[in-house]
Amino acid sequence: AILAGRVDAARREVDAALSPRFLADRPELLFRMLCHKFVEAACREGGAEGGLAFARRELAPFIDANPGYGPELDRAMAALTRGEGGVELAARREALWGDLNGAVLRACSFEPRTGEERMAAVEAWMDREAEANPAMDAGA
Repeated sequence: AILAGRVDAARREVDAALSPRFLADRPELLFRMLCHKFVEAACREGGAEGGLAFARRELAPFIDANPGYGPELDRAMAALTRGEGGVELAARREALWGDLNGAVLRACSFEPRTGEERMAAVEAWMDREAEANPAMDAGA
């Protein structure tokens, strides 16, 4: 859902799959998702006016509680002023998806891996499969 720009749908999916507390227990991630929702809405509607009401209502409480969230909001505002298009918006979605996916994996006791670690794991699996099934290796 995040990769399609549907932040609310992603939140519902996470709540249903894990817990409604999952994002509440990760306020930095929730704030990033809300900032992205702000950018998506403004891009869809072609302006920041509707987004400003959303920012006051949804984002301001985060900033009031923790001024350290300010830079993330600044990045979202900068995205609006630049008028982010397809490539930039897709890159923001991918970055957010990676962070959300990593948080979900960690919550399920799976650590996200680097590309090298994934390749090593696949190679190790292939070696184990070849040892367990010599007929598979003979065809190669």
